[in-house]
Amino acid sequence: MAFHRCAVCELNLCSECRRGGRRTALCGDHEHVRLISGWAEAARSTDEAEAEVLAARLRVADVDVQVFSQKDHVNVVALGALALVRVLVPVFQLQEAQRVLAAE
Repeated sequence: MAFHRCAVCELNLCSECRRGGRRTALCGDHEHVRLISGWAEAARSTDEAEAEVLAARLRVADVDVQVFSQKDHVNVVALGALALVRVLVPVFQLQEAQRVLAAE
């Protein structure tokens, strides 16, 4: 039986318990986490200023962070998923980032 590790919490998973895509294993607690090239989505917004505030809070807590904006700056109309601003952290720092963002 093949075993895998959750990319977020490193929990050992059997093939039957494994969630996620072909390349990334996730446990049941983290199967909802969006992963983008080794980065995990810690938060999302439709407002770039709000995302930058969240990113600043994470930087103060020594969490590496990137803000990835999909907003269209030509058209002022926000179109759902086309207007997302994602706050991304390295996968191994996701749990710390979630703790920081939860402590308001």
